[in-house]
Formats: sequence, structure tokens, C-alpha cells
Amino acid sequence: MANKKKRQRHLTLTDRTYIEQEITCGSTFKSIGSALGKDPTTIAKEVKLHSEIIEATDVATSCRNCINYDDCEIH
Repeated sequence: MANKKKRQRHLTLTDRTYIEQEITCGSTFKSIGSALGKDPTTIAKEVKLHSEIIEATDVATSCRNCINYDDCEIH
């Protein structure tokens, strides 16, 4: 029993940071789960649980910071 690896049940801060970076890059839950050794549904639940929508207070500033600014027709 001493040789058995203890299974990690929770995501670490490093895992969560990796998930955030990969979501920003457009990676799938499946690819992120494979990289972390977790089920894709675990990743999806983590994202759903900890994501939030932030309202823009200054639309002009928010638009310039948007990843789609150059192609957007709204501004």
C-alpha cells in the first residue's frame, strides 16, 4: 500500500490557471482534461462554476481591449 499513488481529487491553482489560459486560446474541455489527467466534464463544471460575466462600464475602453476589436462592427 505504500507504493500506491494518492489520487488528487481537487484542482490546484496551477490547474485552474492552465484551464483559464487554454479556454482563452480556444482549447476544448477534452484536450484540457487530457493534459491535466481529468475528465472533460470536470473541466466543464469548473469553468461553469467559476466563470462570470463582467459588465462593461466604459464601452470605448472595453472595445479596444476586446480580442475581436479589429473585426468587430459594433464600435
